[in-house]
Amino acid sequence: MDESFRILKFGKLFFCFIKTERGLFLNSIGLREGSLSDKEIYLPFTYVQAGNHNGFFGTVSDVYNMDPENFVQTNFEYGSEYMVLAYDSDFANVKCRFDFTGDGYSFTLKACFTSKKQGLVLNSFGLALPLAEYEDDGEAYRLYFRRNKWQAEGQWSQSDLRKLGFLKYTNHPSLNEFSVYNYGSQTTSSYYPSLMLSKKDGQVWFMEGEAFGNWSAKLCQKGVWGGKISRLFFLYSCFEEREFADKIVLNDREAYESPEVLYVFSESEKNVCEHVYSVKRKKNSNQMNSPVAFFNDYMNCLWAKPDYRSEIALIERAAKLGLDYYIIDDGWYLYKGDKEVGNRLGDWNDDGDLLGASGLTFLIEYILLKKMKPGIWMELEVAGKNSKVFHEHPQWFIEYCGDLYGSASRYFFNFSVPQVNEYLFSVVEKYYTMGIRYLKIDYNDSYLWTDECRGSFSLRENYKKICGFYKKIKKTFPDLILENCASGGMRSDNGILKYFDLQSMSDQENYQLIPSLILGSLVNNVPEKLGIWSMPYPIGFYEKEGDPSTVKAPDDEQIIFNLVNGLAGCLVLSSRIDFLGGRQEGYLTEALRFYRENFSFVKRAYPEYPYGLQRVNNDRYALILRYKKRALLYTWALKEKVFEIGEVNGQNCRQIFPKGQDSLISEGKIELKNKYSARIFEVL
Repeated sequence: MDESFRILKFGKLFFCFIKTERGLFLNSIGLREGSLSDKEIYLPFTYVQAGNHNGFFGTVSDVYNMDPENFVQTNFEYGSEYMVLAYDSDFANVKCRFDFTGDGYSFTLKACFTSKKQGLVLNSFGLALPLAEYEDDGEAYRLYFRRNKWQAEGQWSQSDLRKLGFLKYTNHPSLNEFSVYNYGSQTTSSYYPSLMLSKKDGQVWFMEGEAFGNWSAKLCQKGVWGGKISRLFFLYSCFEEREFADKIVLNDREAYESPEVLYVFSESEKNVCEHVYSVKRKKNSNQMNSPVAFFNDYMNCLWAKPDYRSEIALIERAAKLGLDYYIIDDGWYLYKGDKEVGNRLGDWNDDGDLLGASGLTFLIEYILLKKMKPGIWMELEVAGKNSKVFHEHPQWFIEYCGDLYGSASRYFFNFSVPQVNEYLFSVVEKYYTMGIRYLKIDYNDSYLWTDECRGSFSLRENYKKICGFYKKIKKTFPDLILENCASGGMRSDNGILKYFDLQSMSDQENYQLIPSLILGSLVNNVPEKLGIWSMPYPIGFYEKEGDPSTVKAPDDEQIIFNLVNGLAGCLVLSSRIDFLGGRQEGYLTEALRFYRENFSFVKRAYPEYPYGLQRVNNDRYALILRYKKRALLYTWALKEKVFEIGEVNGQNCRQIFPKGQDSLISEGKIELKNKYSARIFEVL
């Protein structure tokens, strides 16, 4: 092999470096050494730009023209578990740390750099990771990306690179790219910060970034002048002056630490999630470790209009079923005259009259009496326009060009103000003292960057302080379960999720649409941390003002379908379960038994997709949760009730929920009894 190349092996991965007079520079990362030539393209791990005096224009496009001559490598260290690269320039020390925390096929990468002068303006930063040589412009590659919209989270799309405009090479250097992005404090309200590139020969490259505000995730292509070769690389960017109107100003010796990016290299698409989970389960300590079953009174149930009589009936039924937590969702603080729920956010008084004269205090005591742990909903990071705290402390809130930053009913707390942290901490402490052991933290609005208007404040800085606030809450009250919700999954990146125990998957109220959301969300979220609505007796949104007892009762298949949904992750029951009786209540009891018996398996398992990552409105859905020699097969039939699953047969496969063999199992095929039904099978 040419002496200009150096191969290092970490875990199961090969890192190829090019040796130049300026140091070592990463050429590619893959699952095997491969053949290398002096025509290959090389890129640094990171790029950081400070001011136009360096010849850069503050845009991610400049990474295409970067030359190793602009970087001086001062240090190169490597070991069995980590590798650090350090660059030195006129403006900063840049260090990139690789952390092999998974199974050898995956690692995390972050960068940190320190200012060498006062008032250093950084206008561009990104983590660039070389992948493979782009071999042709046909169908050799497929790119997967995840759309993440309200009530339609986890919707993956795919395309071959030719359809995205990628060419093998041009006489001028190739400058192709495809990006997903998000603007604002709801960090996953457009896309999820994740890409997956699959090659026809089986190799797969996967990337997922943390988000502390605006971000973009790109698949890029770089060629050479007059050359016939180009290389693909991932680029994750978290601040760009030109792209986001966003920059960073550092004081002397002040450090900036980037979000962490997870990378996975796999032999096949089938194994990607296994490698992703190996990292997340090792690094994420805040997650559900036991089969805890929840009831929440919101979805297809009380719809943020709680009342005393309904709550008592639901509490009694939840206790009878042996549920562990009972959560009173939005509306517990309201008065009957309130027409808009957001107006009183921020005060968090427990004297609202929707719950009767005794209010929230009595219900907390009643839940405890019934041997369950009580929880409540809060939207802590905002205050309503009619709240006392908003009118008394306007200086506590974010401003935009001199005006308070908010929507029609909500304004955003500025967490850089110490009094804000003190006040909100005292709110949590108050309810913890009252017996609350579960907080559903919601976040239903978004704001953009404000650097140009306030200078000292930024979306990114506020976001990090918010994460620090929840970290303190969790450390102070370790037995307090924190659920992360933002209109469902609109702020669900791993940057904030690591401070929470549970992630709300979606606010989707149609149970038949939930399976596709489950499949897509499980790529990035481990099932033991993914809260999934299960609504066996739904009261529709437009039926909430009437008498719920007059709503048409669900049939058996509807109940089972809802329960199968919840059993694919953390079970979050809702709807009017107090109306269930007889055989239908028996399905719920059976589901809870199944959940407790199989949770230890689920929290070790990883997902596989017999029909790929399906989108909403498919005819059928299938999911496999596999660990070692056992697999749970989840099937949801809509317009199609026949499932071709190659590994199943009458000897190794049996229906385990609901009990009883009402499905037909033959060689490589399962047929459910009815359309619009769902079943769970065990495959050994």
